[in-house]
Amino acid sequence: MPAPAEAYSFWDHYSETDFGGSYLSDERPTPRAKERLQTAAGQLLFWEGRERFAAKLTGPSRMEFLRSAFPDARFVQVIRDGRAVVHSLLRVGFWKRSGGYESPFWDGDLPPAALEAWERSDRDAGVLAAVQWSHVAVSTRAEGAALEPGSYTEVRYEDFVANPAAVISELYAFCDLPPSTAASAFLSRGPELANMNHKYLQDFDADYVEALTRVMEPALTDLGYAPET
Repeated sequence: MPAPAEAYSFWDHYSETDFGGSYLSDERPTPRAKERLQTAAGQLLFWEGRERFAAKLTGPSRMEFLRSAFPDARFVQVIRDGRAVVHSLLRVGFWKRSGGYESPFWDGDLPPAALEAWERSDRDAGVLAAVQWSHVAVSTRAEGAALEPGSYTEVRYEDFVANPAAVISELYAFCDLPPSTAASAFLSRGPELANMNHKYLQDFDADYVEALTRVMEPALTDLGYAPET
C-alpha cells in the first residue's frame, strides 16, 4: 500500500528523467511523462481516498518542471537556518552514502562562484553543503516569486516548532483544504517539539561557523538569519 516517503524512484520512473539527482531548472516533462505523472498521482489519490496529492521533496524545487505536469500545484518552501541544515546533512546517512561529502549532490545549476568557494576550502564537505543550501534556498524563493499569487508560500522551521497547530492551519488554508481533526489530535498528544537550530553551535567551533557563514552570505541575511547567530 502507498506510504509516506520522498520516493525518488517514483519520480524518476514516471518523469522519465533523473528527477532526484537534478535541478531540472530548464527542463519540462515530455507529453508522455506529463500524462504518466498525472495518472500516477490520480491513482494514489484514488487508493488513499484523498482530495489533494502532496509530496515532500528535498533540495532543488524542480518547480517549473512540476508545474508543467500539475498546473494547479501549490508550493511550500520550508526555510531553516542554513548552518543548522549543514549540521544536519553531515549527520544523515543518505548524504554521505550518495556522495554528498565529495561532490555536488544534484547535477547542474550550481553557480561557478559556489564551486570556487568549495575549492578554496580544500573541498570541505560542510562548505559544499553550505553553498548548495544557499543556492537552493534563494533560487526556490525566486522561482516562487515568479508564479502567480497564491501558488507559493514559505514556512519557517522555527515558527512551526513554536506553534505547529497555527502553521498547519495556515497551510490547510493555502491548499484549500479543510482543517484536519486527526492532525490536531496528533499535535495535541505531543511530544513537544524542540527547536534544534542551536546544535551547530555546540558541535562546530567558532572558526568553522564563521567559515560557513561567510560562504552562505548574503543568503542567510536575506532569509532572516543574522550572521552572528
